[in-house]
Amino acid sequence: MEMDEQTTSNVMSMNVVPDGIPAWLSYTEHRQLKTLILALDDGGPSAIAALWGFLVNVSKLKLPANASDEVVRFNAYTLMRRGYIVESLTEAEYLALKVLYLQAEPTNVDDMDLHETGTHRALYNMLTRTFGFEVEAGRGPVWRRAQKLLNHNGPSFERTT
Repeated sequence: MEMDEQTTSNVMSMNVVPDGIPAWLSYTEHRQLKTLILALDDGGPSAIAALWGFLVNVSKLKLPANASDEVVRFNAYTLMRRGYIVESLTEAEYLALKVLYLQAEPTNVDDMDLHETGTHRALYNMLTRTFGFEVEAGRGPVWRRAQKLLNHNGPSFERTT
């Protein structure tokens, strides 16, 4: 859907995602938001209503009930780009995850294959069973989740020489 300059300006003025604060959605909530956004292509008005409900009730955004479809979508995409809260790790967890992560082949985030054995399965098991984190079962999501955990926690544990 193409928007003219005036419509774009009006939609941007209805941005209710606060600036300057870090992500506040959990990983699970962020995945729910992604699912709702993906459902927009096929879902019609009920998909927009479900997305509006998520933005207001789960994300706690102050989005008016009469917000246009474009405003709901804009705020959903803005919130999606904000990301999710990345959990903290202990130093031992960080080091164990890093060793395993460095053995895994980088994959596309959309790679949903996850074999019963191998490094990506070991990463998945570490994240879900050892750490108790939720992660989508797929090589891409597992690799990306581990990467985000390492990037977030690395500054606390990496030694400079």
